[in-house]
Amino acid sequence: MKLGRSILLLVMMFSIFSSLLLADDKADWVHVGSLAGKLLGPPRDGKIRVSLAHQFGEIDRDMALRAEAMRKKLLEIRQKGMGLPKNSPAREEAVQELESGLADLQVLRSKILLVHQTGDVLELVLRNPCNVRSTFPPGGFFDEKGNIRVFTKKSVAEMRGPLKLPGFASSLEKLDESTSVLVYVYKKKPLPKGPNPKPDLEQFDLFAGLIIILDAE
Repeated sequence: MKLGRSILLLVMMFSIFSSLLLADDKADWVHVGSLAGKLLGPPRDGKIRVSLAHQFGEIDRDMALRAEAMRKKLLEIRQKGMGLPKNSPAREEAVQELESGLADLQVLRSKILLVHQTGDVLELVLRNPCNVRSTFPPGGFFDEKGNIRVFTKKSVAEMRGPLKLPGFASSLEKLDESTSVLVYVYKKKPLPKGPNPKPDLEQFDLFAGLIIILDAE
């Protein structure tokens, strides 16, 4: 129980500071949230699989765009119908089309938020670059005799590395089966639409931009 509360607290804390820690990511990426869980094996084919320790919600961009397009269409139908004579067949037809469209819009809006439950497995693409950090310094906080290790300011700076990110520098090689992690999740910003737009197959993928190892190495 205490471990679960600690994980949720970490998720809340890192979410609050995410806009400050990862300000450089705003140009090409959208931070959609943070999740905690256990890895189901090391990274493979540029992806990781995480068993969730808590609920994780995301916006289904495709559903959101479809709902917005339908909303605009219904507004046009409503404006057109209001200009037709009362009790005319054309106006009654517009009213029926509007009522049917509103029902479809409600269904679309109910599907905009995807909620993944505790225990669900999510597959995340490793963003390039994907930063890996650890909440523990290399070798841990205690020596072989159980005494607290003393770190100098210089040694801490070396272990943290040049990036202004939480925790200590780590690597993808440290990620393995059952590793507890906190992951910053991103989606790519949609590309500007030109005269001949090409579908971006990665637009709706979830990307792991920052992985924080919660276990002692």
